[in-house]
This record gives sequence, C-alpha cells and structure tokens, in this order.
Amino acid sequence: MPMKTVGWLSFKTIWLTVLLIASSLTLAVLGLITAEWRAQHAELELRADFQRQATEVASSINPLHVEALSFRGSDAGLPAFDRITEQFKAYSQESSIRRIYGLTLRGSTPVYGPCFFQDEDISAAPGSPYPFPSMQLVELLRSGSRTIETFEDDHITALAPIFDPKSDHVLMAVALDMPIENWQAQLLQVRLVPVAIALILLTLQFFGAGAIYLRSSLAPKRLRHLETVFAAIFGLLLTGIITYFVLEAEDRDRRLAFIQIAESKADAVENRLRTVQQQMNNIALFIENTPSLSANAFNAFTTPLINNTSVEACYWVAGLTADAREDIEERAREEGFDDFRVFRLDEEDRIVPVEDESGILYPVYFVEPYGASIFSPGFDLGSISEEKIALETAARTGLVTATIPELNKIIDASQNGLSVYMPVYDSNVSGMKALRGFVGASLRSDILLEEALASTVLDARLVYMQLFQLAANEATPIPLASGGEKSDNGQSIPYYFSLLKSADLALMHSMFTLSHTYALIIEPTTHFFAAHPTRNTYATAIVAFFITVVLTIFIGILRNQQSALESRIWESTIELRESGETFRRLFSESTDPILLLRQGRISDCNNSTLRLLKYNSKQQLIGKRPEDISPPKQPDGRPSPYAFKEMVGLCVRNGHHAFEWS
Repeated sequence: MPMKTVGWLSFKTIWLTVLLIASSLTLAVLGLITAEWRAQHAELELRADFQRQATEVASSINPLHVEALSFRGSDAGLPAFDRITEQFKAYSQESSIRRIYGLTLRGSTPVYGPCFFQDEDISAAPGSPYPFPSMQLVELLRSGSRTIETFEDDHITALAPIFDPKSDHVLMAVALDMPIENWQAQLLQVRLVPVAIALILLTLQFFGAGAIYLRSSLAPKRLRHLETVFAAIFGLLLTGIITYFVLEAEDRDRRLAFIQIAESKADAVENRLRTVQQQMNNIALFIENTPSLSANAFNAFTTPLINNTSVEACYWVAGLTADAREDIEERAREEGFDDFRVFRLDEEDRIVPVEDESGILYPVYFVEPYGASIFSPGFDLGSISEEKIALETAARTGLVTATIPELNKIIDASQNGLSVYMPVYDSNVSGMKALRGFVGASLRSDILLEEALASTVLDARLVYMQLFQLAANEATPIPLASGGEKSDNGQSIPYYFSLLKSADLALMHSMFTLSHTYALIIEPTTHFFAAHPTRNTYATAIVAFFITVVLTIFIGILRNQQSALESRIWESTIELRESGETFRRLFSESTDPILLLRQGRISDCNNSTLRLLKYNSKQQLIGKRPEDISPPKQPDGRPSPYAFKEMVGLCVRNGHHAFEWS
C-alpha cells in the first residue's frame, strides 16, 4: 500500500520527529530536576560540614580566656584577647574561612569580640556593634543555638556558642564567614554533573537520529549496524552514569562513616591535650599554695601527670636574675643536689657553666621522673631561643604556652615533642603577683596520637592522623607527629590541606589549645576502605555492562536479520522490475492480439489488438467490457456477456483456457 504523504514529509518521519523532540524534552527536564535535587542534598551536607567547623572552633577555645574579656575597647592588648585573635588568624589562613570572630550581647545589641578578617578594608574593634543585627541573631546569642544564616547576600555565617562551664550562660558565640560565591561555586559544581550528562545524551541522540536518517543516502550496507553501534554507546554511557550515581551514594555513606570515626579519634586527641593542660594547671595551683617546694612535694604533685604515658617528663623551672644564680645553686646543694649547677650549651654543643651576671635565667630545678627529661637539672632553658620566647610569653601573659623543642640544641632530645610551660605566681603583701617559676612538661605528640587511636572501640587501623601546628606568620603548617598506618601517598605538607578541597576523604579537626592553633588531619587507610567496600558499585557496573552487551548482541542480530530481509526484498524488487520490463516488451511487441482485463474491464492492450479491432488508440478501448466490442450473441447462440463470464471462469479454474470469440 503506498505511503500517504503530507508535502514531502511522510507520517513516519513526522512521528519519529515528534518522538525525538519529546524524548529530548524529557531528558532536559530530568537533567534539570536531578541537578536541583543534587544541589539541595549537597547544600545540606555543606551546612553540616560548615556547622561542624564552627562547633569545633567554639568547643576548643578555653572558656576561661573568654571570661577574662569585657567585650569593650579595653580588651585590645589583653593576653587572652591577643591569644584568641592569633589563633583565629592562624586558623583562617589555612582554611576557606574569610572571617572568624566572636559575638556577644551587650544588652540587646550584638557586639564584636576577638576577630580576624582577611578583608583588608574591613576591621572591627572589640565592643563595636555587629553591622547585621536581627532579632533572630539576638535570640541565637541568648539561647546558644547552633545555626547557619545568610547576611546581606554577601556571606554565609555559621554560629556556635561557648558556654560558661559553671552554668548554661553563653559567654560568646564563634562566627565563621564563608564568601557566598564560594558556597554557590560548590553548589554549581554539583549541578553541572547531571546537566552535562543530559547534554551528552541529547547530543548522542540527535547525532544518532541524524546518522540513521542519512544512512540510505550515504552507505546503507556499510552502515547497516549503525543502530547496534549507537545502542552499545548509549548502553555503555548509561552504565557509566548509573555506576557513577551508585558510587556517589556509597561514597556519601562511606564519608558519613568516616566522619564518625574521625571525629571520635579527634575528640580523643583533644581530650588528652585538655587533660595535660588541666593537670599542669592543678600542679601550678598546688605549688602556689606550697610556700616551700621540695623534691618530694613536687614528685607527689606531678604523679598524675607523669602517669600520662604521652608526657615524657615534668619539671620545675625557676625564673631568676643572673645575679641570683649562685643562690639557687647553693640552695640545691643544701637540698642534696651536690652536682647541681646552672649551665648551657656552647656553639659546639658542649656543656659550659653560666657565668655572666646579666639577664634572666630559666634553669631546670626538679625533674620527674629523674633522668627521663630531655632537659637535665640545671640546664638554662633561656639559652635556647624558642624555649626562652615561650617562657617569656608565659610569664608576660600568665597563660599556658607551648613550643617545639629545637632538637639540635637539646641533650637527648626526642622527636615529635612539645615543650609546655605553665607560669606559677606568688602573691606578696600588697596583693601583687610575682613570678615564682614554671611548671614544664615534655609532651610526646606521637605517643598521644597513638593513644588516641587505641582509646576508642573503633579499630585504630582505620585512620591515619597527622598533627600540625598552624602559625599566623608561617608559610606552611609545621608538622608535629603522625599516628596510625603510614600513608603511601608520599606527598608534601601542603598535600594534606589540599585534601580538604578535593573529593578525597579527609577531615581537618582544629584545636585551639596550649597557646596555638593545631590542625589534626585525618585520612582513611586501606583498612577503612576494606571495611567499607563499594560492592554495590561493582555489582551495578557488572550487571549494567552485561545488560548492555546482551542488548547490543540482540540488536545486532535483529539488524542482521533486517538487513538480510531488506536485501532479499531489494533483490526481489529488482527481479520483479526486470520481469515486468520483459513482460512489457513481449506484451507490446507480440503479433498476437492481447487484452488485459481488470474487474471485467479492459485495462490495456497491445498494438496487434488495435489493428485487429481497427481502433486508432488504446484510450478508445480502455474501460470497456469485452461484450461491449462483441456482437450480442456468439456463433453458438449464447449471449456474449454470459459466454464471456463462462470462459473467464474456466480460465481462472484451470489456469488457462483457449476458446474462439467473435
């Protein structure tokens, strides 16, 4: 049956065009819906991570330092204010946080506390009003809620409270600002994946439809498997897409599991550092209330700290002027330390006595356990620049201060250590506090990490930890120690911080303690990945690939059969065309008169018929019945119409019939 046409387009072409447009619109809509759905879920994850950062910072700030602030202009220059500000600065420079600051309420007005802004054109003095006040913010500062807000379409702010340890009163809220363009850039990256996938599928669909449409005019035999090829490509592409989304879902679940493990290990590290600081603070309080400190008393006071395996030694450091050196040496000999003398190391690391009579000396007096410390009794810590700076800072601020030992200047110095100093004061008659000395501790940060890894019920082999000290004036973080199964990445220090901006599993836990900002970088190990395999991803990829192969083979077989059928039809068509031409030639050139009948009427005749019947053209015969050009009756007396029908019936029944007709 001939195909009906509308202009030059067939109904088949119109139907395929409509189907192509409908499927394209469906793909585009699905891509946009998926992009928005992914963006919503990604924003929830971003909010959770951002809030976790703010909570970490707030929980690691010493509440006693915040209690010392008045949140007025007079705070500038206070040791507690300066320390928090320096810690904010160090943290901001190694993170994506543009601004970090403290907020509190003065009446019903939010005001600034310690702060650090990377924006050079922005500054905020302590006690100055917050420029974006709102009733919601006031309520948050009163209730101590954790939240994330958008202010002035400029930045995203995460808030986390610092509570008074003795009450539920909010001392200060820590606010972290992230530029909104950074936030939107991350969401845009998430949206681009499904949009790009939809564009690839649309391109493949249009290219395939166009190639199939033009195949008949190009090379139909060579391109007979075009559908098979595009089915294979489309199937492999869908396999990759489905596998990607399944892997993404498994990675999300694996990341949640990793964060739970990493946070438990990080909390264990931070709790141990807090315990060390609290124990040193207790020792300082005991010494302040002990008028005359003896070796036995110091041993008793330091026992809890020494029992901490991450503390290598605890020591008492005297702070005295150089002219009092002989007095302390004499007192030590009276207490039974016959070999005690104040000494330092010369340029060749040889022990030499201190003989100059100027400056301040910081000799080690008691050491527990004796002989275990990297510092020997009598060693002048002031002879090492880093130790002297830490001691002077502790004396000036009255706050605990830590430093990294200079290994090539200390006898028997161990690696992965921290020197921690807590100042101790005596109150004189006038109520003024005079520096009495320092409680010092040698902290093994590598042992501390190993203890933290083994402290929880979770397998210690699941994560690898690196502890860094962040310094505001240092170009790169300072590595302190590592714990767990060593990573095989072989990367430099900045690698661990670049992890935080990549898709790899890594977590940075910040700690504001011991006078510095520390970053604990936690990575998963091969044991973690073995415990959390992506089985569903592999299964999905294998099944989808198998289905693609089966469908491709099936389509290939169908195309082979279709191609063979089309070839046979084409050959039959050619044969029919050739036989038709032969019949036409025999029909036209035959000397015998021949008539062609259709539904009882003449549809064609040859020239011999025209000559026999003496007609001038075929048009005079076509459409007439044979009885119209015959006499009413045949020679046997039968009517011509009746006789003709009888002859035709015999011809149809027998396949042929010869008879005379007049």
